[in-house]
Amino acid sequence: MGVDKEKTENLILEKINDEEKERFTFLNTSFEEIENLPKCDLLVSNFAIPFCHPQNFDKFWKTICNSIKSGGYFLGNFFGLEDGWNINEKMIFLNIEQVREIFEDFEMLEKKKRYMMQKLEWKS
Repeated sequence: MGVDKEKTENLILEKINDEEKERFTFLNTSFEEIENLPKCDLLVSNFAIPFCHPQNFDKFWKTICNSIKSGGYFLGNFFGLEDGWNINEKMIFLNIEQVREIFEDFEMLEKKKRYMMQKLEWKS
């Protein structure tokens, strides 16, 4: 599945084979409009989540977490407070404590500049 508010579906379709095209779905929408996502074992978000409006971030992050199956993975990027783009009030920027907080139900698998997070069983 691909999600983008820009019309990038054809760019993606040009790069995948016929079998992948049969399984591929695309939502041409903004983060703010997403109500739910299909359940998945792996959610990858490369340089996208920071473009979510701060007012919508908590709702969107909950949607992301609800879509990842227990034991599934999240791989993605966030922009820190020191990021050069942190002049845009329509984007979300997080400090390390905020990142740790949103990943409280995940286990960090690699500790480098890039992290892969595995979702833990839901806490009761």
